[in-house]
Amino acid sequence: MRSFITDPVTEGVAALIVTVATVIAMYVALFGSPFSRGSEGKTATRNVTGSFYGSTPAESAPARDATSPKTGDCLTDSFTYSNCSSQHKFEIYQVPPHCTEGDLIMYMGGDPQIEVLRARSAQVPVGKPTVQACVVQADGDAHPNFSAKGVLSSAAGSFWRRCQDRRTGQSTVSCADEHTGEYVRVQAGTSVDLSSCERATDAYLGAGLSRLGDRLVMRVLADSPPTGDQPHCLVETRGPELLTASIRNIRTYSPAFKPMSYLGGREAPWASQAAASTLS
Repeated sequence: MRSFITDPVTEGVAALIVTVATVIAMYVALFGSPFSRGSEGKTATRNVTGSFYGSTPAESAPARDATSPKTGDCLTDSFTYSNCSSQHKFEIYQVPPHCTEGDLIMYMGGDPQIEVLRARSAQVPVGKPTVQACVVQADGDAHPNFSAKGVLSSAAGSFWRRCQDRRTGQSTVSCADEHTGEYVRVQAGTSVDLSSCERATDAYLGAGLSRLGDRLVMRVLADSPPTGDQPHCLVETRGPELLTASIRNIRTYSPAFKPMSYLGGREAPWASQAAASTLS
């Protein structure tokens, strides 16, 4: 019988070949041949979803830089970042040192000369380490679920505009709710009188008040300072009607009008019967 002598080097090479062949077989079984072609004649690549049609891998979203607040970021009551489509308390409109009511209104798509809003400008701490940011802050417990940027140029702007409901005596309600009057301001530094309120009201309505005189009446607020962010004029329904949306840029016979409901069998007082908070 012939005996065989095993060479250690030869034995090691053989083991290596077997290992490489095994790895190649496993790769082909899992991913296919690297020399196969895609459906459009390009070398197929595998994306993160596992398809083989020449598509490129999906890119992951960049990490949020919590130390650098950005215009348009929305925040919760505790100043943490939130999706603007979820309920939130604040929205960053600018980075200090410039944080003014006028800047806020322009960010929201409005006219600082005539708009009166249920929002105010504030500075809040954001991120770690903490930095300051200028934010739109909704009045009261309001928590919108949409961005404030440019919103005043759309129907959704009614939510932010400040209105009155003389039926209940509420001096501040959202213009998106049923109401009887809407506030307007005159240009800063201008005397608050009938003439300046008429000009501001015409600009606010986008139509002469005379065209809507059978339905709306304008009154000058008695204690309106010529400066600051307080309203100076009030535009009310003249008869037993309610408004269901803002009258900003309204047109005659707007669907914003609806018959006024009754309270205890009695109509809410007309503008001429309202509490004496305005000048005649």
